[in-house]
Amino acid sequence: MLVARAADGSYRTIGLETTSSGGGGEQLCYDVAADSVVYRHDGGATACVLRIGWTGSDALPSSTTSASLVIAGGEELRVRPGDWRRLANTCRG
Repeated sequence: MLVARAADGSYRTIGLETTSSGGGGEQLCYDVAADSVVYRHDGGATACVLRIGWTGSDALPSSTTSASLVIAGGEELRVRPGDWRRLANTCRG
């Protein structure tokens, strides 16, 4: 689980579950400037599930979990919710 502080002082939580096998590599990070999650995958195609959340002082926490996503080797997935405070309907498979 990755926890990052956004420019507005709230927090982003980011989790990744993947079935990646040997010979590949994963990179998961939070891009503060773009307020987005970035996942890069090297190796053969893999299935993954992304979990993101928001916590701040002015609203209740919010989170969502994606459906299973298939990512090919060398691909990059960027996720930028329209409103981190309302994530319930963000990730649809």
